[in-house]
Amino acid sequence: MIPQRIRVKLYAKDASETDSAPFVALFHDFIRESCLPGLWIDVVDYGHVPRGPGALLIGHEADLSWDTLDGLPGLSFTRKRGEAKSLEAALRHTLECALRAAAAVETRSRTRLSRTGIGVTCIDRLRVAHDEVRLAPLRAALEAAAEHALPGHGPVTIERGDPRACVSLRI
Repeated sequence: MIPQRIRVKLYAKDASETDSAPFVALFHDFIRESCLPGLWIDVVDYGHVPRGPGALLIGHEADLSWDTLDGLPGLSFTRKRGEAKSLEAALRHTLECALRAAAAVETRSRTRLSRTGIGVTCIDRLRVAHDEVRLAPLRAALEAAAEHALPGHGPVTIERGDPRACVSLRI
């Protein structure tokens, strides 16, 4: 099954860059100037929430946030909608959109994002579970998608943890 909601997170090269306030203004600029494809609706500041979503750019098809949800600062692109013909196509599209958003952030700010150790999370727990039958095709599809978007990338690894949590991988 193809997960509907997929999150790709690129981590800040400077781990002390946790302040989300500059991203609120930056995300407003993204809406005003139509910097990113898609329909972007609003910006919300959750900077007061510890380990929260920080600055959140809400869109129709996806959301973009500067967050510390996993304890590390970074830019998260979360696909919420969209039809894909295959798991690889969904992962490739989400990864490409995240990289495009990262380039826009880096062009308009001093923030630098790593292209290694990228986190990929399948938020739909019913469509992607922690069992080898479903994880093997997911890993293979992400390998293929990453090879297209990030030629020469490192290995794709599955993060083992709480089986009740969302499935997460690293590129």
